[in-house]
Amino acid sequence: MNKQQTTFGQVAEDYIQWIKSNRTERFWKTQERILREDVLPAIGDVPISNGIGILSDNMHSALSLPLEKLEQGLRAVNAVNAVLGWSLKYAPYLYVRSNAI
Repeated sequence: MNKQQTTFGQVAEDYIQWIKSNRTERFWKTQERILREDVLPAIGDVPISNGIGILSDNMHSALSLPLEKLEQGLRAVNAVNAVLGWSLKYAPYLYVRSNAI
């Protein structure tokens, strides 16, 4: 039995739509840019049920960046954390519990 799992990218897209209505323009434009340019190309296809793995892998990748790119990597980690936190707070049944193994 191969159940279709929700991906991090699908949740991130819903998060982007939510922040456009609930946060300042500057905040959502920054978050959207970070997610679309830095995060989604790398982990957009990962199942959201692997949330802790997504965050730890992303943090490890960010910390191994050269110093001049470290800030960018940490911003990506913060954006991933925001998406995961949002999915737990605002849509836990839709994303997390429905994808539990």
